[in-house]
Amino acid sequence: MPEGAAGSSGVSGQLLVENSFIPREDVDRLLEWLPALSQAPDLNRLAPFELFNYITTEALVLLVERRVLAATDQDVTIAT
Repeated sequence: MPEGAAGSSGVSGQLLVENSFIPREDVDRLLEWLPALSQAPDLNRLAPFELFNYITTEALVLLVERRVLAATDQDVTIAT
C-alpha cells in the first residue's frame, strides 16, 4: 500500500470501528493519493468502504507514475 495510505497511517482499526468514520487527518493524507476524494460531500464523515468510490484512473496513474519515478531515482543513485 502507498506510503501515507490508510493502512500505513498508524490509525488503529479500533478507532475506525468506534467512530465508523476515517479521522479527518487521515482523509487529508489520502487526498494526495485519491484526488477525486476532494469531491466527497463531507470529508469529516467518510466511512472506510466509501474510499472505493474514489479510486479512479487518475489515482492509479499517479500511483504508477510515483513508483516509476522512485525506481528511476533509485537506479540513478545506484549508478553514481
